[in-house]
Amino acid sequence: MLEKSPVARLGEFTRRRPFIAPDFWSMAYKHMHEQPTPLTQLNKNIPVYIEQAVLKAMAKERTDRYPNVATFIVALQFTKEQWRKEGNTFFEKKRYEEAVLAYEQAIGLAPNIAVAHKNRGDVLSVLGREKEAQQAYAKARSLGSS
Repeated sequence: MLEKSPVARLGEFTRRRPFIAPDFWSMAYKHMHEQPTPLTQLNKNIPVYIEQAVLKAMAKERTDRYPNVATFIVALQFTKEQWRKEGNTFFEKKRYEEAVLAYEQAIGLAPNIAVAHKNRGDVLSVLGREKEAQQAYAKARSLGSS
């Protein structure tokens, strides 16, 4: 029971174990009855979707967990739409460099998604990178975005 599971190892990138207790019985109790501290409270740079996937994998009830490792791995990966939404969130928070990266991830997964190119152009324009912004807008127009 005290051996680290792969999910517990994921928590190590917060530099803290999911549960802290002085002895075996206290640790066992926490594992069985308490929820771990959300990862985003320990490290604000962890994306919410990662936190949600890890918390589901650590669910107390087996039926609430992922049915297999493959399903868990899929949950750890963003879809093009999730990356685009993440970009929108970063843009709204004025975290422009991160927004550019998120839109580029969406474009990498689906190069023909016009709105991601347009959104990328909007962020590049705010950053004063007009040449790149114009290229992004041109690509969006060529794909059918107005």
